Amino acid sequence: MTSVSWLWFLFISSATGLTAFWLGKRNQKGSGPAKVDNRRRFPRVRPFSNQPILVQIIGEDFIERLRAKDISEGGVSVQVAHLFQGCKVEAEVDLIVTLPGHRPFQTKAEIRHTKKEESAQGTFGVKFLELKETQRDAISTFVDLLIEKGRLD
Repeated sequence: MTSVSWLWFLFISSATGLTAFWLGKRNQKGSGPAKVDNRRRFPRVRPFSNQPILVQIIGEDFIERLRAKDISEGGVSVQVAHLFQGCKVEAEVDLIVTLPGHRPFQTKAEIRHTKKEESAQGTFGVKFLELKETQRDAISTFVDLLIEKGRLD
């Protein structure tokens, strides 16, 4: 039996153009879209370990150089090897993001959540606040490429 993968999108036309909303992947039994986390507006992808997304987070009391756990047009998730000294939820930070094969770009972001994991590591969820169109396009192209390669998170 061959495996078929489908992506589901909803297209809405408005005065500003055509907008596509990602609804999910077809589930394994083929009976429609897989269950989607409705809090997310954009699909997230996991980078390959040999092609990391590098992220520098510059906050009021800290600077972190990290690798992204996942990324979307809405934000990025990064793992840290320590607890979150100096990091406040809803704090605005500066980011420098380097996608594989692209020049770094700088943008404003907001820490949306921190999550302590079983080990001493933790995760930052960071929301992009001021992406330029060229930055959003670069992320969108990167995400689409990784979706095609099965890296949807």
